[in-house]
Amino acid sequence: MLRNPSDWAELLDGGEEGPGDVVETPEGYLVGGWTRAANIGGTGSSDMWLVRLDSEGRILSQRAYGGPGVEEIRRLLPTADGGTLALARSGSFGPGSHSPMLVKFDATAEQIQWQQIYVSSGTDWGNDLRATSDGGYVMVGATLAGARRATVIKLDAAGGVQWAKAFQAAAAGPPNTDAVSVAETADGGYVVACRVFPGTFGGSDLLVFRLDSTGQQVWTRLSASVTGADDEPGDIVATSDGGFAIVGGTDVSSARLQGLWLLKLRADGTLERESIYSTFGEETGTRMVPMPDGGYALAGRTFSVHNDHPDLWVLRVD
Repeated sequence: MLRNPSDWAELLDGGEEGPGDVVETPEGYLVGGWTRAANIGGTGSSDMWLVRLDSEGRILSQRAYGGPGVEEIRRLLPTADGGTLALARSGSFGPGSHSPMLVKFDATAEQIQWQQIYVSSGTDWGNDLRATSDGGYVMVGATLAGARRATVIKLDAAGGVQWAKAFQAAAAGPPNTDAVSVAETADGGYVVACRVFPGTFGGSDLLVFRLDSTGQQVWTRLSASVTGADDEPGDIVATSDGGFAIVGGTDVSSARLQGLWLLKLRADGTLERESIYSTFGEETGTRMVPMPDGGYALAGRTFSVHNDHPDLWVLRVD
């Protein structure tokens, strides 16, 4: 476990805040999340929170954006024009309790250039957002209309919907299916990692499916533990050999403690290998970056240091 001192650390505290994502910028970093601070333009409820930092972590500016409902930034994506696209959850619009929303900020991260809300007849979630090779974006999440179904929405450069698909695991129930992460494939299609709950034997299952560029399903793979374990995905990435890698969490003991789970899949979705990394507590993986040597940098959380709250866990694996 890494316990090395960092180059710097900065506490961003305006009252009550929560993080969502962080991206590197030419001047430093951009942090997105939620805040209840009313003195930076917010409503005093939960609002989208965007903070510009320099390379040493000093605050350059911060703003809150929100309506009468609950808003929070889930993902940040740098854009080709130097701006930033934020995937947010919004409770101010739509018939359900919340809907996914895209907000395009300029290079200063202070001016909104455009925004789009994506609503159905119920409650919707947006969990991941990725840029695509055609200059647009792909967003995944879920929609609740009866059972919860995974959603994949292909967007153009201005956030307009090109196509939208909903998918559900083919099992008795049917179970709830939540798309957690997405990656573009070499042929312009998409591979999506989902959490299915309840799982085939209890707990939750990992579902991975591949789509072509028009959203048609190519294959589907379901990982279901006969012990009723909780199998949960984090990031999915395409690998240089045409396959895919997924980081997440899976139960590693009868006490239902999780370990960080790394899976390598072939191009057809079959399992090539898997590894579990566990210490003395409960761990799970949320983010991953492929490295030039074929390994991965993984980020997640662990309870092995403080049993009452999670800590950040970063590891480098081959």
